[in-house]
Amino acid sequence: MIRTAILGASGYVGGELLRLIAAHPDLTPARLFGESRAGQKLGAVHPHLAAAYSDRVIERFDAAMLDGIDLVFAALPHGHSQKLAAVILDGGIPFVDLGADFRLDDAATYDRWYGHAHEAPELLGSFVYGIPEFNREAIRSASSS
Repeated sequence: MIRTAILGASGYVGGELLRLIAAHPDLTPARLFGESRAGQKLGAVHPHLAAAYSDRVIERFDAAMLDGIDLVFAALPHGHSQKLAAVILDGGIPFVDLGADFRLDDAATYDRWYGHAHEAPELLGSFVYGIPEFNREAIRSASSS
């Protein structure tokens, strides 16, 4: 079983990811993180997930809590994943950003499109934009960390 952590589990994208993981045979959400809803039961935040995750509580993120995690998903608002990616990757944990923080592969293009500098430009070229129709071979050969 692949133990996952979800950053932004209390938001819409986090809820959709949890819905998909509930039916996945190889993934289990070991840690659920969400700043604004920390301390609340997942079922109170996402009632449609209460049956699948009846005992789960959303926690405030702390990198020390990633011990034993095999994969991190970020379902965060724009600009937040780039602040956390380095600490996760430095821990050797594969990181999937479901947002746009690592969609582009260079800092100048990012700045032009988003109107501000990227906070982790050294990481931009290490991510693969995960749309198979565009990047099938790059996804296939992507590093796991």
